[in-house]
Amino acid sequence: MKPARWTWLLGAVLGTGFRALAGAATPDAPWQAGYGVNIHFTDARPGELEMLAASGCRWVRMDLTWGRTERVRDVYDFEPYDRLVRSLEQHQLRALFILDYGNVLYDGGLAPHTETGRAAFARWAAAAVARYRGRGYLWEIWNEPNLRQFWKPEPNVSNYVALARAVAREVRAVAPGERLIGPATSGIDLEFVEGCLRGGVLEDWWAISVHPYRQTEPETVVADYGRLRDLIRRYAPAGRDVPVLSGEWGYSTAWRGIDASAQGMFLARQWLVNASVGVPLSIWYDWRDDGVDPADAEHNFGTVRYRWQPGWPPFEPKPAWYAMRGFHRALDRCQFVRRISRRRVTGAADPSDWLLLFRGADQWRLAMWTTATGGPAVVRVPGLRKLWNHVGQEIGPLNAGELEVRLTTAPLYAELDAAVAAELCGPSPWDWSDARIGSVELGVGADGTLLAELRKSHGAAMCGRLRAIASGRTNELEWAAGEGASVVRAAPLAISADTPVALEVVRDDGVIIALRSPLSLVRVAGWGEMPLRVAANTDRHPPLPHQIGLQSLPAPADCPAAPGGAVRISIATEAGFQYFPVTMERPEDRRVAGRPAALVAWAKVEGDSLRLTCRLEDSSGEVFQPPAVQLQPADGWRLVKLPFVGSGVGRWGGDGDGVLTLPLRWQAVLLVDRDHARAQTGAVVVAGAALLYEESGPR
Repeated sequence: MKPARWTWLLGAVLGTGFRALAGAATPDAPWQAGYGVNIHFTDARPGELEMLAASGCRWVRMDLTWGRTERVRDVYDFEPYDRLVRSLEQHQLRALFILDYGNVLYDGGLAPHTETGRAAFARWAAAAVARYRGRGYLWEIWNEPNLRQFWKPEPNVSNYVALARAVAREVRAVAPGERLIGPATSGIDLEFVEGCLRGGVLEDWWAISVHPYRQTEPETVVADYGRLRDLIRRYAPAGRDVPVLSGEWGYSTAWRGIDASAQGMFLARQWLVNASVGVPLSIWYDWRDDGVDPADAEHNFGTVRYRWQPGWPPFEPKPAWYAMRGFHRALDRCQFVRRISRRRVTGAADPSDWLLLFRGADQWRLAMWTTATGGPAVVRVPGLRKLWNHVGQEIGPLNAGELEVRLTTAPLYAELDAAVAAELCGPSPWDWSDARIGSVELGVGADGTLLAELRKSHGAAMCGRLRAIASGRTNELEWAAGEGASVVRAAPLAISADTPVALEVVRDDGVIIALRSPLSLVRVAGWGEMPLRVAANTDRHPPLPHQIGLQSLPAPADCPAAPGGAVRISIATEAGFQYFPVTMERPEDRRVAGRPAALVAWAKVEGDSLRLTCRLEDSSGEVFQPPAVQLQPADGWRLVKLPFVGSGVGRWGGDGDGVLTLPLRWQAVLLVDRDHARAQTGAVVVAGAALLYEESGPR
């Protein structure tokens, strides 16, 4: 059933508060942070921009294409974009324009790679920027140049940097105050970004834009942002803080496990997580579905359905549209303050709980949800005045003073009493947050010694201690300020299957900012020595030309798990659907004791980036596949954790109940995957493989 027209008009009216915050896109308007959507048109359908603005969004991201606007050399026709800009101004919307794509008049229509082609693109880009200057727009140089789909014939970071620098020189001459950004990579491609930074683009760019797509939960982006910010800091001019923008990121309802409801939930969580780690602009992909095929991923990213309809609303809204509107209604004029622990308002603490405190000029808001799927967590919230769900519907009536709230994977928004909220702003030993630590994970080293990997969440310098507690003994290890990721040996604590180890991360001022309940590690016996085999699998797709290799070897000297056995899997394959499972030849090696929570191992990729996961099968025949971890050469050795339980774990077959029914066995102890859109050649070395058990070991 479609909402009545008056409901939509009321939504548009309620959106005016956010519009006032953003301001009209007038000449000399300053840049402003915010949220928006990708569009694919210069001429909106009747009512389309009204509906977009009624969601509360204040930004659109749109291609400004070279080939469309220069069809005769050095003659520019921007009239379609003039119409778009006039329409955007009528609805107080700003543009992130992407200067992109080849032109058949130059370099054969490929990405500019000659001096003539680069100079022509730079002249055209400068003309476009000058035409629309002073509106507070952002100017992005190309879209996903790390993919051959967009940078033809093949991605080339040197050619891209040369183009970006040429554009910047021309733009500075005609519009020196405009803000250039890039490189808009598909994924957080550290290798490509570093090539840009090494080429000096931070002399020209205001911000680094990336597209953090993933089929796992939005919260998994936090550590990836941390690695990116640490990389940027190495190249940024002294004293300059370079923003990171989430320039394109969405979830398609054609993906496994993502329906329209989950898509809307993930939109809200994506924007909330981005706000919590200081990302000033978040663009959701996409505004409108691109088609009607439910199995086509590209057709199903939108916040509204594909077909236009006369009257109001002009497009059928999806839950994602309501989530956008709910987000802006709840957080109008508010800024993120801090993440707090559930223990501050009730008696428990868990890193899967997200409680984010926001403050406006005269109001306080709390956004709350959990990533845990084992049942709702109960929070007693003092000073709660109002409560909304993530699509903006008010929940009530409420009891005065304190309310018991059940957290689920869908965010809730609460209005708090000012005095209570002010207390939550202060420091607490039970806060997970302060944006310093993204993850603390256990790995196994040589001779049973404990190794731990600490990663910052988004780059803030810090120092502190890791406190490891086992068998009543406590061991503390320090790490230096400014380290983005550090690996420390927790010697002399030797761990075995029956010795749980608890971890605490202690900030330099003594505040505990992360806790891990007791965990146990059991090494995969004989790793690197047992007989393994690797094969190519296409899941009934046509086979592709490929070469694969598998080698057992001692762990390299620079590996945190050395000495010990390692496995090296090498692949070379053409573009297309194909992945590479590694299996154990002997039946006795395939057995898995108890119910492990995850497989952990040290991994390092060589050559092209690769994705790593595995497959576990229970006695009913149900298969569990953890979310794949993307590995890039710039990572070096990385502690990989592949969980068998929780959100994002793929499963199929068997009894389908999502429970690991004993006994368990390996279907693939490793599974190497990669970008199916391009040919790739690379290898991954895996060492120190171990099963991680919670609390008391195998059960």
